[in-house]
Amino acid sequence: MPPELFDEILERISQVISRQDTKFRSALTPGLKLALTGAFNYRGQLLVTLLCVSVQ
Repeated sequence: MPPELFDEILERISQVISRQDTKFRSALTPGLKLALTGAFNYRGQLLVTLLCVSVQ
């Protein structure tokens, strides 16, 4: 994903996905949450693609 697209998506959703720190732990930043979600989705799509290729 191009950095410009990442920044635009982050700007649009950061208010929705941000949380406050608690006395037990620090909240994850919206940028980190978006990056982790993107990596998870990429791996899931890659796995589905590999499974489809191996079945054919």
